[in-house]
Amino acid sequence: MNTFKVEPFSDIVKIPDEILYNKSLLHLNLEDSFELSDFEGLTTLSNLESLNICNCNLSSLPEELSTLKRVKKIDIGLNPKIGDFNFPVELKNIEELSLTNLTLTKLPAGLDQLTHLKYLCLSNNPNLSDFSGIDQFKNLEVLELMNCNLTEIPKEVFMLKSLRRLQISYNEKLTDLKNIEQLSQLEFLAVFCCNLKSLPSELTLLNSLKELYIGENNKIKKSKILDDLIDVSVHL
Repeated sequence: MNTFKVEPFSDIVKIPDEILYNKSLLHLNLEDSFELSDFEGLTTLSNLESLNICNCNLSSLPEELSTLKRVKKIDIGLNPKIGDFNFPVELKNIEELSLTNLTLTKLPAGLDQLTHLKYLCLSNNPNLSDFSGIDQFKNLEVLELMNCNLTEIPKEVFMLKSLRRLQISYNEKLTDLKNIEQLSQLEFLAVFCCNLKSLPSELTLLNSLKELYIGENNKIKKSKILDDLIDVSVHL
């Protein structure tokens, strides 16, 4: 058995006994386990590659996470009691990380050590205002910042030269896409349900762009720039 998933809304309080010391277990999904409080069993799962502890009523990050040195994917989302925290520096192999629906005001300390990170979701953290360190993710390909109360694209984002997909929808105070041309590898851009006043002509400089989502931005429906995006699938 290399995958284990608990039943939705299970009443387990600790890591199930039947999977302890299972060297073959690679993927563990504990999503929606509201009563789970004892994570000591994680220390016995040394080969784990992915862990989902989304929506588990957590108020802090389990200390036992630091022992999962082979893990590549972690979902900690939908735990709004978790505020700013220090990310375990031992988890250097993380490639995919979801921190959606927490109560972050800044990037977790230690996150900049994740040099292999390719996917990062920070959506639904409306108090997140300090993006210092995000520019260290040189291999990041996908960044999601939906509903983060953005007024502009954080300047640090423009340092992500490997970025291919940027999701910044539902930021109702976002009015422009200034400097978007700096993300030269961008293939997918979603900015629906924002408050864009216009589309910058620099969008035409994004030669890799394939999909553009701009729905529910009423002021730009008739933008002439759209006619110049010949090879781009535009979704209004």
